[in-house]
Amino acid sequence: MSDVWTDTTAFPLATEVADDDQLPMADMSAAAGSRQRNLPGSVARAQLGGAASFATDPGVGDDTADGYRAGSLWLNTTDGGLFVCTDATAGAAVWEEFGVGLSAGDDAANLGSGAATDGQVFTADGAGGAAWETTPKQPVPIIVAVSDETTDLTTGTAKVTFRMPFAGTLDSVKISTTTAPTGSVLTVDLNESGTSVLSTKLTIDAGEKTSATAATPAVISDAALADDAEMTVDIDGAGSTVAGAGLKLTMMVTPT
Repeated sequence: MSDVWTDTTAFPLATEVADDDQLPMADMSAAAGSRQRNLPGSVARAQLGGAASFATDPGVGDDTADGYRAGSLWLNTTDGGLFVCTDATAGAAVWEEFGVGLSAGDDAANLGSGAATDGQVFTADGAGGAAWETTPKQPVPIIVAVSDETTDLTTGTAKVTFRMPFAGTLDSVKISTTTAPTGSVLTVDLNESGTSVLSTKLTIDAGEKTSATAATPAVISDAALADDAEMTVDIDGAGSTVAGAGLKLTMMVTPT
């Protein structure tokens, strides 16, 4: 019978032996660094040794020279960290911790990727690179009904008044109708605190229902909208044959 005894003080994975003998009972001593008799043809159980041996995390020097191999486990009894050896090369051992998460202190000091600031997330590119990155903010739609669904549109200022729910950048703006204007172009202006934010106003061509297909696209001249700013919508021109009805304004605003 070929018996192999493994000292698990430093918690390496016990070596298996190929043997056809019956499985003996494990012999556990009371000394720190308990010993275990490997069971032929079985997966050996590593028993924890003295707590002092596991008070810190493993390093590159905890390698094959110390009896470790790929698959060896290490428990840090100070913080409960559990590590597995993925490479036991002498002087260059690699240990990976199970269930590692990120916390407020995970910055340049221990991640080596630059200090994090508020609103950033930790990302990995799948090729060994990682960094703290700012999560891009997404545009928010703000849709306002400028009229009811059936009444003919008429020209005038401040046809509807509303306030910005947050500060943001006006990325795009368009208008639509339920009933298309005919005979002439429908023209609409958007104002912040009484001043237009458009250098080229919104238009819906005759016979159309949306400014998305307008021959002359609107141009935004003042994209920075303040929180709680008073916004007004003017109708500068309606259809001459059919004025149009059911006017809505859609703004895409990225919060700042």
